[in-house]
Amino acid sequence: MAVNAMKMHSFFFTNKQVAFRKGNKMESDDPDSSKKIVPKPKDCSFTHFSLFMLYPILVFEFSYPRKSRRNWLKLLQYFVMMWLSFFVTYMILNYKYVAVYQEYILTNFWLAVFKLGVSTLILYLTLFYGVFHCFLNFTAELLLYSDRKFYEDWWNVTSFEAYYIRWNTLVHEWFLRHIYIDTMRDIKFSKTNANLLCFVTSALWHEFILTLTFKMFRPYISVSMFFSILLISITKHPFFKKTGFGNLILWIGMTLFQSMMYAAYARSWYLLKLT
Repeated sequence: MAVNAMKMHSFFFTNKQVAFRKGNKMESDDPDSSKKIVPKPKDCSFTHFSLFMLYPILVFEFSYPRKSRRNWLKLLQYFVMMWLSFFVTYMILNYKYVAVYQEYILTNFWLAVFKLGVSTLILYLTLFYGVFHCFLNFTAELLLYSDRKFYEDWWNVTSFEAYYIRWNTLVHEWFLRHIYIDTMRDIKFSKTNANLLCFVTSALWHEFILTLTFKMFRPYISVSMFFSILLISITKHPFFKKTGFGNLILWIGMTLFQSMMYAAYARSWYLLKLT
């Protein structure tokens, strides 16, 4: 639902901007210059719209890079590895998280956090591999979509700012076009205000999804995201890039903060069930 909502927003506002163009050409403001003709994108057919809704992308375009044929061996590889990663995820959740949460989540919150620190990191990496590498590449290969830039080397970054940009390029491109650029162009926001709006929108969107999932409202993820603004400011210092210490902070932060967030939601869910 969240993905489809972002796709529909991109489709509507991209076509709305195109609709404001002056017919099939735009003339130069200088009457003495020759007319500069900018071709209008071709009309969007239902097939083109349907492919956009199926492609592993969030930003609408009037043309997409496509392959001539499928690689069936790669399709099989992505399919097997995807389900294998989901199976590992299930095993970690069922045999590690459930056992620790049932024993400690209501009596010793911090012990549960530290006990699941390494498991949380493994869970995150397994899910990332299964979804962003296997599932998205499988979908792209099946639909002959050739642009595979779903993520970049976020594991090597030395700042939290670079991490947020690289770990999910699909969402980053959506926020860049429809929040960051649009607000600076249409509402005349500054870069700082546009960046802040991106964070607020992302936090509210995550809270909306988690509220529907758990059927309760707990702003843990919003607090963690706003706290990350401080970490972004700190890790921008040249010291962290030169020494690589920022990368260490990133991995420690991912391990502890995600374990804390998972445990916080689990504790709230257990308490809600008890009442």
